[in-house]
Amino acid sequence: MRKIFLWMAVLFLLPGGRVLGGGWICQNQSNLLGRVKFVDAQNGWAIGKCGTIVHTKDGGLTWEIQNCGMRADLNGLCFVDSLRGWIAGQGGTILKTKDGGKYWEKQESGTNSALVGITFKDTCNGWAVGDYETIIHTTDGGNTWMTQMSGESWRHLLDICFADSLNGWAVGYDDWGGDDWAYGIAYHSTDGGESWEDASD
Repeated sequence: MRKIFLWMAVLFLLPGGRVLGGGWICQNQSNLLGRVKFVDAQNGWAIGKCGTIVHTKDGGLTWEIQNCGMRADLNGLCFVDSLRGWIAGQGGTILKTKDGGKYWEKQESGTNSALVGITFKDTCNGWAVGDYETIIHTTDGGNTWMTQMSGESWRHLLDICFADSLNGWAVGYDDWGGDDWAYGIAYHSTDGGESWEDASD
């Protein structure tokens, strides 16, 4: 199984919620899920394998499937409010919604690399990261994406975060020596991603 996925659970269809202990309740989902995002106590989304997107409007008591029209594995998830969000996935997939996920539109990312992490500071400025040290950036809400970095085939980025419009960090792993020699990597930018410095040491 690819290391880029940090699967949170495999949940099977049940006739109702099942108490797991410690206050946790198993909720009715049947697909392998990898990311979850809530914008408030009621509205949340989870994504995963084979184009799976599910949405709740009642804090997770019920979930509904949202159709994105794709079968790509979906890896990264970001919402800036209850209506506008983006998803990153396999094969350079980027999806955007303006209506809370009722409709998802595909955006051209300019890369075929698997994208794993995605973040937006506002409705215009966003970044996505993935395999082969890929970092892409948009200033127009994803209508156009520009490559800020792309490099070694054995370096893979898993997540990205910006504290403000200039200062950001991207993290992942280097598996040049195979699984037994993989180690963590990090990059830091102070200019909005125009340049990235290796901050692994």
